[in-house]
Parts: sequence; C-alpha cells; structure tokens
Amino acid sequence: MSVRQRAAVYFRYWHDMSECQIAESMGVSVGTVRRHLVRAQSILRKELANEGT
Repeated sequence: MSVRQRAAVYFRYWHDMSECQIAESMGVSVGTVRRHLVRAQSILRKELANEGT
C-alpha cells in the first residue's frame, strides 16, 4: 500500500475525517481520496484473505 493510501485510511478510520477533510489535509481532490481509499481497501482484502490460507 502506498504512503498516500495509508494516509487516507488513517485519516478516514482513525480520525473519522470526511473525504473532503482528507482531500484538504492531503492537498488533493476528493476523487483522488476516493481512489486511494478504494485501492487500499482492495489491498487489505487481499492481504486478509491470504492470512486465512
């Protein structure tokens, strides 16, 4: 997971920030934040699935 993806997840789930707040904090668009969150979730799903095998 990239540093930016990690940061987006951190802000979203540990600080309960909205996508708009995250975008402002990271200096990117809301669409970019959404893309980071979706890709990070996909990576996490794959990693968790691999732990079960």
